[in-house]
Amino acid sequence: MSRGLFFARTWSMVCTEPWQAANRKKQCMTRITGRSAFLALLKDEGITHLFGNPGTTELPIMHALKDHPELTYVMAMQESLVVAMADGFSRASGRLVACNVHVAPGLGNAMGSLYNAKFTGTPMMLTAGQQEQGHGLMEPLLYGPLVQMAESFVKWAVEVTRLEDLPRIVRRAAKIATTPPTGPVFISLPSDILNAEADIKLGRSTRVDTRVAPSKEVLRARRIESFPRSGR
Repeated sequence: MSRGLFFARTWSMVCTEPWQAANRKKQCMTRITGRSAFLALLKDEGITHLFGNPGTTELPIMHALKDHPELTYVMAMQESLVVAMADGFSRASGRLVACNVHVAPGLGNAMGSLYNAKFTGTPMMLTAGQQEQGHGLMEPLLYGPLVQMAESFVKWAVEVTRLEDLPRIVRRAAKIATTPPTGPVFISLPSDILNAEADIKLGRSTRVDTRVAPSKEVLRARRIESFPRSGR
């Protein structure tokens, strides 16, 4: 290869690779609302039923449900029942479960059932609608510090402050909830995040592989016991 051809190819790679990377990144991103992204993430994590008692801060989720018919919404008339039904569904199915309650009073109503889920190690994603960011400074009705309220009874509690972080938070919450010792996690969902729209990557579901194998010595001993050599 001539020196000129070599430098031409090298310059071509240097110049095109950033553009190619940007194009690949753009292709992996989806223009989507926070409410639709949230439900899409739940489905990808294996959620089939969403238990809830909706209020005004959960209206974006209710609006988006029509675009996700694979999700079955199960409504209860009080938040303790919402979490209790989700807890029972998870225990019966052995699967990760999701439930949604309404701001601070709703989370307060759910505390007894949330404690039970913690005690039994139920893999549960509990979410609550929150007032839009900044509105809390006005001390609106039903407002409260949701993360601080929930963190005593869950493995992890967090509030979404950017739509771009929503996929990472939901993915991490699902992984933490299903990693032994399993248990509930909590996500606070401000209504402005649910109504926002952006180009975001939804990522993929991951789990911690907790399976273990016996040592080689034990396996070798078992093989010898199962297939003893005949004496001669």
